Amino acid sequence: MQALPSLHADPRAWALDPGVTEALGRWRELKGNPEPDTRVFVLDDGAPIPDLRPDDLRAHLKTAGVIRTQLFERSAARQPLRVHDLRATFITLSLAGGRSEAWVAARTGHTTSQMINRYKRAARSVAEAELGRLVSLAEAVPELGQTAPKRRRTGERTQVEIANEAKSRQKPKWRNGRRGGFKIRCPRGRVGSSPTFGTNAERLTNRARGRR
Repeated sequence: MQALPSLHADPRAWALDPGVTEALGRWRELKGNPEPDTRVFVLDDGAPIPDLRPDDLRAHLKTAGVIRTQLFERSAARQPLRVHDLRATFITLSLAGGRSEAWVAARTGHTTSQMINRYKRAARSVAEAELGRLVSLAEAVPELGQTAPKRRRTGERTQVEIANEAKSRQKPKWRNGRRGGFKIRCPRGRVGSSPTFGTNAERLTNRARGRR
């Protein structure tokens, strides 16, 4: 993905999420493989989508069955959901999932750590609650889900499936002196030691007594 320069940001480039790549592929099939310069986000008649107003966004959420009270509350301490808050959701979930500041900044255009740091408190809460990431765009849009069976052939896999398989093949990390569930044997008295092993002095003593 490449973002063209604007008044407030330099040009940027990054790798699209596999779910987004899959969604764009399904969209092309749904629209009959249009020309490369065809707009993606349009109305049913092909006209460009007008600016999305906060009231429209909240109305769409209610239509989709989202009923969380805090998203629509207006009080002295809270304001209802805005379009810009969707960007904040992406940043928060990305940080909670272990993405670096550089990874986030490449996609959002933030230029300083102070800008991203404002989201870290919420990201810690999300990580502790183990809320996970957003569902793949290819699966979240109902119309795109209708095209999935047409693209499936014997042995064919989607970009999302390939990405998930790559993650499952990653080597297990070292944690608490263990790897893959097996204890690391080291001399007694150290972290991760095994009770069947003693110190060098003990082994020499046992060897002198004819024992091992």
